[in-house]
Amino acid sequence: MKRNFRNNLFQSVLLSLAAAAGLLASACTEKIPTSQLSIVFLNADGTTMIPDDSLKIGFAVSNIEKAKVTASVSTDDEDYHATVSEVSSTGEGTVTVYAPELIPQTKTVKLTLKVEDNYSRTQETTEELTASASDLFTVSYAEKDYSYTAGPEDTIGMKFTVSNLGVASVTSAEAVAPDGFSVSDVVMDGNSGSFTLTSNGPVTGNYEVGVNVSDDYGRVVNAKQSIAYTAVTIASANANTYVVAPGSVFRFNATEGSTSTAVDFDSAELTWQTVKGMVKKVSYVADKRQLTVTLDESSVGGALISVMDQGTVVWNYLLWITDYDPEENIMSILDENSKSYSVMDRNIGASSAIPGEASSHGFFYQWGRMQPFASPDMEGNLNPVFNAAGDTVRFTSEACTEDNNVAVATANPTVYYTGNSANNYSWCVTRKSDIATDAISDLWGGVTGQKMSHDPCPAGWKVAPIAVFSTFAGTSVTLDKVFREGGSANSDLLGYDITSDGKTSFFPNQGEIMPAFKYANGQGSNWPCGKMWSATVDATYLRGFGASVSPSSYRTGGFSLAYGLPVRCVKE
Repeated sequence: MKRNFRNNLFQSVLLSLAAAAGLLASACTEKIPTSQLSIVFLNADGTTMIPDDSLKIGFAVSNIEKAKVTASVSTDDEDYHATVSEVSSTGEGTVTVYAPELIPQTKTVKLTLKVEDNYSRTQETTEELTASASDLFTVSYAEKDYSYTAGPEDTIGMKFTVSNLGVASVTSAEAVAPDGFSVSDVVMDGNSGSFTLTSNGPVTGNYEVGVNVSDDYGRVVNAKQSIAYTAVTIASANANTYVVAPGSVFRFNATEGSTSTAVDFDSAELTWQTVKGMVKKVSYVADKRQLTVTLDESSVGGALISVMDQGTVVWNYLLWITDYDPEENIMSILDENSKSYSVMDRNIGASSAIPGEASSHGFFYQWGRMQPFASPDMEGNLNPVFNAAGDTVRFTSEACTEDNNVAVATANPTVYYTGNSANNYSWCVTRKSDIATDAISDLWGGVTGQKMSHDPCPAGWKVAPIAVFSTFAGTSVTLDKVFREGGSANSDLLGYDITSDGKTSFFPNQGEIMPAFKYANGQGSNWPCGKMWSATVDATYLRGFGASVSPSSYRTGGFSLAYGLPVRCVKE
């Protein structure tokens, strides 16, 4: 038994020794690689990455012989993840690099590939990859073209939108104002922003405003916007009528005429204009009681602007649109009490003082009203007027039915009010007795001698008192008839040249609107006349005093307040 056991053990040891000897013999016969591994990138897809994409780069390992090779890969930026495939028996493999969703700016990423085989041979190589920046986000303004008018402290609301942010978010926005402006109230709400641009004084020309928008990737976009400004002409004093140059952007306060009493309103509009397209825009700031009117540069004439409160007209303003300077060619006269008056050389609304031209005709006024009616042509007609759309505005007539019709007339600037024999055909009261005790008698300052709230003359001027026209009949003033060229008949009479103190002013015979709202006795008639209002009222007979010229005479007298007559202003 013991002998058999020893025999078996001996045989097992012999077999183990034989196997080990076989392995040793086999190892001694295998050739161990002695050359170094070598790596080459194949760059099949190039070396440029774009945002939110992957880049595959092939490589080949040489001198493998029969070794088993493994590979690892890394980048020098953790935002760029890289993987590597298994290395084939022939040494080929692929590296894949993943770019982030947003690349703030173009940069170089270093890729490192390391290989190792089962013989402990190692090798590594690097490749520089270009990461192309994402498209920069954009900032766009709400309007492509900004054209504004600007006076001191005018504000403009600028709005902008940030687009193409991708995964980025806006972190800040800073507005940059040009010289002469300031910015405030910069607000970002998500991808939408706004700020307020304020002019520090009168400005004109082109300016550039900018906004710097930053995101959480450190990117900044400076978006600039050109703004064209037209300077605003600001009224120097309050009035019911303003002399304004064509092409102006004119701003004035809504007040009761020349007073400082503000007129509250919630809207404003063009009531009529003498030339289509003359008024390009009417804008307003109700809480500032301020209006701005933009005028066509080629049109002269007049425009009536009305302000409303809850749809009711509460005041009216005439823009007398002309290149005329009222300070030119002023005529001085002395009345019978040696009081001096400086007289304007034309009627309100006239754009020239040239005899024989319709432009020398002024607007017609009912005595005491602030708003006028159309002027006449040379053929016996009233000139048409137009609304903002270019449609003809029709003047209508209504009977005066109010004890005090002044506010009603103000609210209806295109209505010509007539009366009856009981009120001497007055537009403003229903009883003759009312005018003697009511403020109506001083609507144009005929009682106090002061410029009043309904006076239709420009700032610094007022409706002439009757003393001015009474002086025209005196020996110190010369009146000369002016006829059409080549004519001498009564129907050819254009008006009178009135000369005083070496200055001559033309007073046209432009006719009159009768109390029943009928135009008569103008150019084109057989008896052209030229009545003209003064500020003075004949309270006893409910009449307004004025001048009257005809082919046969010059006189002063009283006329029903419902007449429509022109107005000549004198210096205050």
